[in-house]
Amino acid sequence: MIKRSVAALSGAFLCLALGGCAFFQDTPQESQTESTAKAGASRLQAYELDGGRFLAAPPTTFSSEQKADEEALLSTLSLREMDVGKKAAADMDLDVFWRLMDRYSSVTGRTLTPKALPETHELLMSTWVAARRAARAADSRYPRKRPWVDFLPSDETCRPDLKARAGAKNSYASSFVTRVWSVALALAAILPNRADALIVEAVSITNSRWICGLGWKSDIEAGRVLGAVVYSRLSSEPDYQEQMRKARAELQGGVKQYQATR
Repeated sequence: MIKRSVAALSGAFLCLALGGCAFFQDTPQESQTESTAKAGASRLQAYELDGGRFLAAPPTTFSSEQKADEEALLSTLSLREMDVGKKAAADMDLDVFWRLMDRYSSVTGRTLTPKALPETHELLMSTWVAARRAARAADSRYPRKRPWVDFLPSDETCRPDLKARAGAKNSYASSFVTRVWSVALALAAILPNRADALIVEAVSITNSRWICGLGWKSDIEAGRVLGAVVYSRLSSEPDYQEQMRKARAELQGGVKQYQATR
């Protein structure tokens, strides 16, 4: 039942899409792992997915949608000193793959590392890479300015260090959200007993981007749509389906339970 709900959720976001940026430098660990995954991910047709083709254009300057984005951003300013804001600031570090795996490990109770679960890790990294490329294509098609460029220039966000590194025109759709969301859907599909918890966690993590002021609310919503598109397209590829079978088989075996190490 949960497995079907994940598929339905992914499909719903895909329907919305059809109707309608990485800020951290990779650590050595990240780069080595990603290089390995790229060899497998490059076999997938959806790896080169043009994310911009599946999204409507972002809100225009004087539209009611842009006004709603502005009001939503202003509503988050009072949250940043609260617990939810502090969590949002910490969530921004999940822009690095192994850190996201550490978070999802705590949710699933499985150690999502290449050593403990190599097949599962390859599946999720391939998803991450495909999602990032799709989001970059959307960024190129829709070079939307970030909130502080024209609307709230005094906003240092809840992570000024990230604001200093962020480009002015890489807001739509959120690459961060696209990656976090697509990986959550893939992991939920192979761990259906943890699907609900994973989606709840992914919602929280992706909302953090908006709370921190690093993107508009509609950027986050578009990122979820695109993440669902990426996962749906990957799921139709034979190589990806085979990798999912390997990951499921691996998770059904005796695997090391998650223990926080960082």
